[in-house]
Amino acid sequence: MDKRKLKIVKITERDGETPKKSHPHQDFSYDELIGKTFVEAYETKENSSMFLFNVNEDGVIISDLYLRTSYVVEVKQDDRSLVVTTKNTVYFFEIIEPNN
Repeated sequence: MDKRKLKIVKITERDGETPKKSHPHQDFSYDELIGKTFVEAYETKENSSMFLFNVNEDGVIISDLYLRTSYVVEVKQDDRSLVVTTKNTVYFFEIIEPNN
């Protein structure tokens, strides 16, 4: 099965409104992830982590950037968008290419 190609459009705290901010011990900024395109390493499901690989415009994996979330507690989607709520964060995605 082909994995979905997803573009991050927003990342918030669990309230779905407050922009997510990194903690001092984290070596990245959530703002840097906005607009980046990823493919799922495996199907995103509740009660497991979401794992995504960053890809370039041609769909080639960029090996130095990936995203692994805390445990997923809810997945909502329609034809064009995906919202993944984890233990700590809400990720809003545009579905670029659905899985076949």
